[in-house]
Amino acid sequence: MKKSTYIILILFFAAINFQTFAQNVGINDDNSAPDNRAILDVKSTSKGVLFPRLTDAQRNVLLTNVPEGMLIYNTTSQQLQIFINNGWYPLLMGSPITIPNLATVTTTVVSGISKTTAVCGGNVVSEGLTSVTARGVVYSTTQNPTITSNTGITSDGTGIGAFTSSLSGLIASTTYYVRAYATNTAGTVYGSQNTFTTSATFAIGDSYAGGIVFYIDGTGAHGLVCSAADNSSGTVWGCNNTSINGADGIAIGTGNQNTTDILNGCATAGIAARVCRNLSLNGFSDWFLPSKNELNLMYTNLKSNVAANFTGTKYYWTSTEYSEGQAWYQNFGTGAQYYFSKTQAYYVRAVRAF
Repeated sequence: MKKSTYIILILFFAAINFQTFAQNVGINDDNSAPDNRAILDVKSTSKGVLFPRLTDAQRNVLLTNVPEGMLIYNTTSQQLQIFINNGWYPLLMGSPITIPNLATVTTTVVSGISKTTAVCGGNVVSEGLTSVTARGVVYSTTQNPTITSNTGITSDGTGIGAFTSSLSGLIASTTYYVRAYATNTAGTVYGSQNTFTTSATFAIGDSYAGGIVFYIDGTGAHGLVCSAADNSSGTVWGCNNTSINGADGIAIGTGNQNTTDILNGCATAGIAARVCRNLSLNGFSDWFLPSKNELNLMYTNLKSNVAANFTGTKYYWTSTEYSEGQAWYQNFGTGAQYYFSKTQAYYVRAVRAF
């Protein structure tokens, strides 16, 4: 319910005369007795009263255990203020003091949970004393997310009533905490916290972790993705006639180390491995040139996938060195793998692990 306090100040303090009569105190300059209906009767025809004068900073020190009805003069805003309902409000002659209340919001049960998405929402049961200007949900991998500390936040309209929120960009097999929020002029309030865990089930061809899934390991929660488009239409492997120490990994899981070894042993700009390592795509910057077996899996699992954009007959570099002058590549027209001169310009498709 709206609460209005009408306050008419008629206090004028003057320390000319101070008289005490039982339960009454009088301060005046005419020696008159205080009115018996007042605990304090102040009278003067020549003097005013000075309330305690505080800046905003000085006033805010009083925020702990401030009694309701305390009066001060705020020198920062140049106004008389009163403390009501945990806040300072300007005191205007004959004007009501409106005390804003927070809204009331509940959080709905999370549904539609997948690897990267979920559906939640809330219900603004009451707007408080002023209209709700923002509402939605906040979510995080840590408890009690807020509008200023979260992994994600949605904005789902204004006002009273139920709303639905779509959560996206989630990480598979991860626990999240979510709360509805509602904001009015009094501040932001949160609903109860709900918890959910995203699915760990992946499929080849899924769009996830910045690319397209082409390999899933035995846990079902990790694997490899490739970028959805070529990262170079023709660049060299690099450092011909130079043996790169360590860049000979063939198996799945060796491409990242191969890439590191290539860059440590070859300073040439623009080479295939460097194109991948310098790539920043879809929020990720840990891309690498795939090993021989990793690239073959990409061909086997994604060649026919339209989203992967493997069209025509293209030759792609691997990060696996064959000799000081040659490295492995793959023909994406036939699937055959060969080794050839490091000086040859072939396509590049970056991968990353998740």
